Amino acid sequence: MLERFKKWFKRKPKVTIEEEIKSVLMEMRLIADSNDPHYDVLLGRLCKLKEAESSQKDRRRLSPDTIVVAVAALVQTVMIIKHEELNTITTKAMNFVLRGRT
Repeated sequence: MLERFKKWFKRKPKVTIEEEIKSVLMEMRLIADSNDPHYDVLLGRLCKLKEAESSQKDRRRLSPDTIVVAVAALVQTVMIIKHEELNTITTKAMNFVLRGRT
């Protein structure tokens, strides 16, 4: 069973955008003439990779505020559930008391 989990969560080696950018830059350095048509193709690839890199970085980040709100909501839910488990009669009685005053 442990092997199955390892297989599911095993990271496959991927070519990252940074590696692709480095390889494009290396190819561009090998071309002596900037008027070469292959240089323009590489320049287009480089622009697309840079755009993808910036959009990928923006997507990955979670703001600390989002994390705090999510954790607070989970804690609040657990506290309410535990309170309901332990104080069921009190909760029902409090509902009747509050209704009587209104």
